[in-house]
Amino acid sequence: MDKKEAKTRFAKADKLFIHGRYEDAIAELDAIERHFPDNHRILNAQARTLERLQQLHYLMPPLYAV
Repeated sequence: MDKKEAKTRFAKADKLFIHGRYEDAIAELDAIERHFPDNHRILNAQARTLERLQQLHYLMPPLYAV
């Protein structure tokens, strides 16, 4: 995926989010993130979408007793 396609897919994810289609939005964002890891805009959009899906635990690493 090149930057142009990522930008197009990010815009699509944003529209999906606005229309309440959170599962579809996160699928688009996950696909972009695989090609552009650690991008703060993508990570923020994923967090925002997961929050709407009440799935924030996917963002946090597991905590183990030491």
